[in-house]
Amino acid sequence: MLALNSSSMRRRWTVLHTESSTGWGGQEIRILLEARVIQERGHRVLIACAPDCRLAQRARVWDLEVAGVPIRRARDWPAIRSVRRLLRQERVDILNTHSLFDGWVGALAARLTRGVKVIRTRHLSNPIRNSLLTRWHYTRLTDAIITTGEPLRRRLIQENGFDAERIVSIPTGVDLRRFDPARHSGLGLRRELGIPARTPLIGTIAMLRRMKGHEVFLDAAAQVVAKVPETRWLIVGDIPSASSVKTELVERADRLGIQRHVIFAGYREDVPEILAALDCVVLASTRSEGLPQAVVQALAMARPVVATDVGAISELIQDRATGVLVPPNDVSALAEGILAVVGEPELAARWAQAGQAYVREHYGLEQMADQVERLYQRLKPS
Repeated sequence: MLALNSSSMRRRWTVLHTESSTGWGGQEIRILLEARVIQERGHRVLIACAPDCRLAQRARVWDLEVAGVPIRRARDWPAIRSVRRLLRQERVDILNTHSLFDGWVGALAARLTRGVKVIRTRHLSNPIRNSLLTRWHYTRLTDAIITTGEPLRRRLIQENGFDAERIVSIPTGVDLRRFDPARHSGLGLRRELGIPARTPLIGTIAMLRRMKGHEVFLDAAAQVVAKVPETRWLIVGDIPSASSVKTELVERADRLGIQRHVIFAGYREDVPEILAALDCVVLASTRSEGLPQAVVQALAMARPVVATDVGAISELIQDRATGVLVPPNDVSALAEGILAVVGEPELAARWAQAGQAYVREHYGLEQMADQVERLYQRLKPS
């Protein structure tokens, strides 16, 4: 149980999160983490989403209240009525929306319900159109905006002209109890995969989506293998429904001649153990990122990170200080960064330790919850 701060002792809120996406990734995990830690502080938290999606399933496992509300489009009037009914019946104080469709559905439902404050969380860095309708949504239908990194916040202020006072950056916190290097050795995973303890193991943990840059990761792997042939490469991540990405990646590894070096591990729950086994954690994203949880988790585990300068990643990865930061879509730069980590493990370990110290000070779940509660207090004062 996390300690209550002064604002939570003064007030208890009922919070409803909405999510129209039926997929599974960092955004959905952020919703769960935030909901759980806020509930642990004594507030009531509900999640409205498709009844059988993975978010709903995980929320129930975590003892969070779930309302099955499929949201299929922006002006989904049956969904608007369902959300409005929830807001009134459950006496919701704060509505927090997360995706395009539920952003509209939730905001319209709230505006038809007295007293509900609306927060829109922006998880990604892709731009928002400056159309009149979109501006109305973000300025009139929404009371506050959360971004998952300061660069995303600055973009909304500079490119969209949104009021800086209404936007707050609250990065996703990491569970420092779970992502604790003292609790994981990685040896079990290496035994499972048949990789000796001294063999350099480089990995990426991300959904198999094109924006995650797995093609760049494999192209860089080919360059590194040409110089350090004993390296092995691990790709951990789920496949979005109806996606051909994995097939394309397997074929790419075959064309590059590195298929025997690469392991496609699929979706796995044992992320701390995977991180503990890796000598280098890579995120080769090309666009759209906020602050990826894989980067925060890797640093919490004191693992060396090589990542691209996309979204808010530069908040955590300061080049040659807390990791290696390279331009997106630059295969040679990514390969050189990985070689720097593999070739100088003691130096890379110092970068990782510096990153771990920063994450422990600024990116724990308690820090995230403190900021969320302060925003609630500002929107719904006692």
